[in-house]
Amino acid sequence: LLIILDFARKGENRASKGGGGQDAQMLLRGSKRLLLVDSFGVMFQSYHAMKYPMTTRAGQPTSALYGYCRLLLHALEHLQPTHAACVLEGGAGKSSHRVQILGSYKSNRSPPADDLRSQFNLMEPIADALGIASIYKEGYEADDVIATLTNTAVNTDSIDSIVIISSDKDLLQLVRCGREEEEGRNPTTTVRICKPNLKALKSFSTSSIGPNEVTETLGIAPEQMVDYLSLTGDSADNIPGVPSIGPARAKKLLNSYGSLQEVIAAANDFGAKFVFGDKIRKAVIEHSAVAERNTQLVRLFDDLDLTQEIARSVEKSGANSEETLSPLLSITESLRFGRGRSEETREKLMRAVIEEFEFDSLLPNAERVHKIYQD
Repeated sequence: LLIILDFARKGENRASKGGGGQDAQMLLRGSKRLLLVDSFGVMFQSYHAMKYPMTTRAGQPTSALYGYCRLLLHALEHLQPTHAACVLEGGAGKSSHRVQILGSYKSNRSPPADDLRSQFNLMEPIADALGIASIYKEGYEADDVIATLTNTAVNTDSIDSIVIISSDKDLLQLVRCGREEEEGRNPTTTVRICKPNLKALKSFSTSSIGPNEVTETLGIAPEQMVDYLSLTGDSADNIPGVPSIGPARAKKLLNSYGSLQEVIAAANDFGAKFVFGDKIRKAVIEHSAVAERNTQLVRLFDDLDLTQEIARSVEKSGANSEETLSPLLSITESLRFGRGRSEETREKLMRAVIEEFEFDSLLPNAERVHKIYQD
């Protein structure tokens, strides 16, 4: 949470100076943009942000769903993605692989309240009605699916830029700068993270998080994020770190030696001076196995086979689609906004879901989105 707050403050400073963002501006100019939403993160945040509970006249709780729907509409309006996916948790919200490595992984988290849990199975119908696919993979966390979709898009020529909406610091390992097309060099994909709130979406070019913002706030590069969290641990996921090493010392160690493996090697080299004293050297040596184990917990899976999950999503879109989406489409092309539907059908479904859940105040948002995406 402190990391996210630091990013928020730095974003406000960039906005006040009119800066932040050649890379973010480049993202918004990209012709093909992929939006990835950490859906459960948005739902939890929306649920706890509501001062008063919301229900339909039939008694269905909708506080989190309202915030979810509102954020998706704002994301479509302000980011205007050509491709989009809402990424859900596959199962219990924690990877079975990680639990095998550390039995207490995420065991510090309380189960969601009943009125929040009753809204989870309605997330997918809402996203689908807005023209957005929902993806999950059993046994894996949403972050792993986001990492795989990001990696897939980065390694194809079909996507120019990616926006990930999330407050999860683990996803900072995915951010990267893009490069516009130059003579003799192909363009590369920009990946930035946007916090899940309306203010951040409206000021995306100055408040979003890319490599420069990670370095400015944490003092490390995004590719060092796994090693950083392996040293400090992560209390949110109940991952213990190396004793006596917090953010400041982790930053200094990585800036001095480059990587976790080099930090461990330097600590074991008694013929050379270590950047810290004997106490920290001893802590690194004695807990090196803990740090190395943590890399397996922190590093996201970016090579999952999502073939069946994409096919499932494509099949679900078919009932209201004029265009048949082939299961043989590439992963990213299967995530096209609108789900193969005509302009008339998109407008009808968007309006219907808002009326069904009695989100009347969101109708103007839906109308603005419809105008943006008119054929």
